[in-house]
Amino acid sequence: MSGGYGVVSAVEPIGWYEQVFQPSKWPDGLVGRCIAGYATAVNATSVVGLLSASTAYAKAFRSAPWPGAVQNVFQVSPRARARDGAQTKAPRALGEALTEVARHRRLPPSWSSSDGLSMEVTWLKRRFQTDTEGIVAWLSNPDEAEDPLRISEIPVAGDSPGLYSWWADSKALDLFAKVVGSVPADHCIYVGQTGATKPSGKSSQRTLTRRILSDHLRGNLGSSTFRKTISAILFEPLNLRLEKSDRLARDSNKRVSAWIKAHLRVVIVPYADRDSLLDVEKHVLASLDPPFNLNGVPRNDLRRRLQDLRKRLNESGK
Repeated sequence: MSGGYGVVSAVEPIGWYEQVFQPSKWPDGLVGRCIAGYATAVNATSVVGLLSASTAYAKAFRSAPWPGAVQNVFQVSPRARARDGAQTKAPRALGEALTEVARHRRLPPSWSSSDGLSMEVTWLKRRFQTDTEGIVAWLSNPDEAEDPLRISEIPVAGDSPGLYSWWADSKALDLFAKVVGSVPADHCIYVGQTGATKPSGKSSQRTLTRRILSDHLRGNLGSSTFRKTISAILFEPLNLRLEKSDRLARDSNKRVSAWIKAHLRVVIVPYADRDSLLDVEKHVLASLDPPFNLNGVPRNDLRRRLQDLRKRLNESGK
């Protein structure tokens, strides 16, 4: 994107100019429409925008009316501050990120530039598998795991039911090994669904954003099975206190939320058919056998220890 020319290709020669890029100089969202039109012309199925997040370039990119054939669109932005030399480091980071994307068709979540700048990846459009085997493959891929706070930035997650898998970093895995037993590093720790029609036939309006952010991140013991299990594991290591049998004291609950944000990541798969979602979840659990799930999976020593910890947590509040 060019202040003087609007949209240019990488090999197109341009003359010197001093015009700052302003999307408003081109009426009716022309720059965004040109980018989307180019994607259509070259039969692109994925589009990557390498842009500093707060710039006019990013605004124009986000305004593009992506056609249906473009299945994945994401923005890659360096986390840099002006006083840290961003004018030099940010462009270099974007160039290095472009090289990485060109080689591997994606940017790993932990990637950083040669200057140590990490990158923010924001999905603007995303295609998800709807077949069961594809869902299993997606949920079991640690490369898809994201910061749970970023779920709200995926537009489809805000109003969609679906499935999710939780993943732990090395520090969390070390703690789990000491408290309940070893968990493989390349395996998700928990799988769940939200928004499925209940066996009674009662419909649900739950969404992925609400489940992840409200129940798992900001809830309390009664918000979800997953949150209660994590709280039971952390009860002694974080010296947690109960307010009553089904509720952590406020300061303790904040520590659990902070720990989840710091050490866990989540993969989501929106799934529109609420009526079949429970059946899909059963298939996923049978395929992945996540260690922290307690229902719909075989009993084993680790799950028995988890149940003991949850029982001890309940008794601590009496």
